[in-house]
Amino acid sequence: VGSNFIVNLFLAVIFDSFAEGQESEEEAIAQAAADAAAQSRASREISTASSADRDLDDEIEATAPSGADMSDLSKGEAADSCWHVMAKAADTLVYIFIALNTVVMCAKYEGDTSEYREKLDVANDFFVGAFTLEMVIKLMLFRGSYFTSTWNRFDFLVTWCSIIDTILENYGRDTNFLRSLRIGRVLRLLRLNPQTSRFERTASKLWHLLLNLSAILCLVMLVCALLGMELFGGQLGSPPPRAHFDDFGASFVTVFTLTSGEDWNA
Repeated sequence: VGSNFIVNLFLAVIFDSFAEGQESEEEAIAQAAADAAAQSRASREISTASSADRDLDDEIEATAPSGADMSDLSKGEAADSCWHVMAKAADTLVYIFIALNTVVMCAKYEGDTSEYREKLDVANDFFVGAFTLEMVIKLMLFRGSYFTSTWNRFDFLVTWCSIIDTILENYGRDTNFLRSLRIGRVLRLLRLNPQTSRFERTASKLWHLLLNLSAILCLVMLVCALLGMELFGGQLGSPPPRAHFDDFGASFVTVFTLTSGEDWNA
């Protein structure tokens, strides 16, 4: 009961803080929309109140860009539109590759044949090359501003881990840990949800609160582990069971096990 109470209290504080963060985010968005609407109304009132001169047309004609300038302007707008379409298509292709790479990772099973495993390795190498190409292109286009995005920094780390994993695997090294980091790329699919950006902003504002709560919980577990050593140390027989309080390491793990509710009868 005590362990469930502590965990539920911890989760309740997190959910309550997250709800408050979401409310403040919604209020900020509503305030920004209201300010934009007020500014738009003020601009319309100023333009309506100003009297139209007869020389206005002449001034517009005098200050209007020439035919060549208009042509350059239309070309620039067309280039921007084309760039936007190409960037959106590239993002869609990357998301498709991420989904297919996830399917390939799920296709592995224990007892598979060497031929089947080689096909999966070829597919994984293809996706590593594709994601590496994406990273290089973005670095060439955005340069230093590439690292201003959290998702880009995360993808940079995962891509380099995949490259190192591929190189070490060719030398016969065991790289299960680096290979497991590829799963993190699936998180990029969260960007398809328009609400994800709001979640990111709210989580970034609450990380210090989550850190403080985690520190408090660890402190409580530390006190309980020391208390368990004083009360139950050396009293569970010899050799002791898997969960015991004979030393600090085992005592802390036992308290963590009880707090999380795992193997509650330990």
